[in-house]
Amino acid sequence: MAESEARSKADELARMAETRLPELRGHVSELADLLTAESDYVRGRALRTVVRLTESYPGDGVALVDPLTECLNDDHLQDDAALALGNVADEDPGEVAAVLPALVAVIDEEGTIRVNVTYALESIAEADPEALAQEGVLERLFSLLDDETAEVRVNVTKTLGDIAGADPEAVAEGGEGLRERLEDDSEAVLKNAAYALGNVGVASPEDVLDAAERLIELTDHDDPEVRAAAAYALGYPTRQPSGRHADTAQSLLERLDHDDTGVKRHVTFALAYLAEENPEAPRPTVDLLTRRVADEDRAVRHNSLGALSALAEEFPEDVEAARDGLVGILENLDERDPPAGLRLGDLRGLAAEEEAPDGLRAAAERAVTLVESGAVDLEDVDENDEPGEVSCSNCGEPVDPEGAFCPACGTEIG
Repeated sequence: MAESEARSKADELARMAETRLPELRGHVSELADLLTAESDYVRGRALRTVVRLTESYPGDGVALVDPLTECLNDDHLQDDAALALGNVADEDPGEVAAVLPALVAVIDEEGTIRVNVTYALESIAEADPEALAQEGVLERLFSLLDDETAEVRVNVTKTLGDIAGADPEAVAEGGEGLRERLEDDSEAVLKNAAYALGNVGVASPEDVLDAAERLIELTDHDDPEVRAAAAYALGYPTRQPSGRHADTAQSLLERLDHDDTGVKRHVTFALAYLAEENPEAPRPTVDLLTRRVADEDRAVRHNSLGALSALAEEFPEDVEAARDGLVGILENLDERDPPAGLRLGDLRGLAAEEEAPDGLRAAAERAVTLVESGAVDLEDVDENDEPGEVSCSNCGEPVDPEGAFCPACGTEIG
């Protein structure tokens, strides 16, 4: 194709992208030819058109992966080429993963290309995290954890979190960098870094324990996603014995009465694991764990009951005394001030909880009657979950309602 003809075709397709984008989908093969033209103008014009196309129809860019990869070698085109590949990766990450070396080779370039390349890597990590769990890729990701651009840090922390979910040992080397990101001024980075540390903690609990104080602070963050991610991270070091479990248990204890349901789910889940592994550490939480058996959230109740069951094997008198104390409070709710924060929804939850001891259920049923009759004044149910959210009944993690098992703890869904 002559250069004048190629320029004319590139201009025509660019106008089509502006006014008749769906029609452009029938011209992908022509765009592929234009991306390899000799003219800088033609290649640049065609590439910007491809970016527009893949933003709306990312799957149409699969046929353009090879010429887009070649464009990464051109300093003037590599930004848009990386952006287009990122768009394609949203639809077909496997195709873009096949050209991973070319993407990684330009990740150290200055400018917006870092945003675009890390965006592409994030899409790959969501679908095939193990593809990125390799030397050369991880080192570059670790080096970008403190990048001056917030978007890069968001993309990198999200990518590392997904990789750590599949291969926590591979990401453990970046634990220090992830801990530093817990001080970031971006809420998205805070959330992603905490989530990544939670996954890393399965293989390297010390990375989470070293950040426990800051993670505990983040469970009071204004953003609910940051709070949940911080509590999620705190749950994982408790899977393995450690001399520092007592400190972690004390930190978790301080969050058992948290207002946020997501935090309570993760904290009680962590304490349930800790009660199995090292029951001496959570022993001081017996009273508050018993109080959490009266909670409107099913996952919080089940986690608390599981922790108490494990503690009862070592400290039966402690657990029995705490249970009797709560029974006494509930049976005499009309004769004393109710505990701070106790709500009608909590009482209804305990009264309906089949796994709770009969004495506690009976006391809760009496308390519900007292409140509903007007003899006692309590707050009504205060929903914390987002509408439509489905959570694991065991650990509280969000789950796919169509799935068979919770990806976090393996509990059967349904």
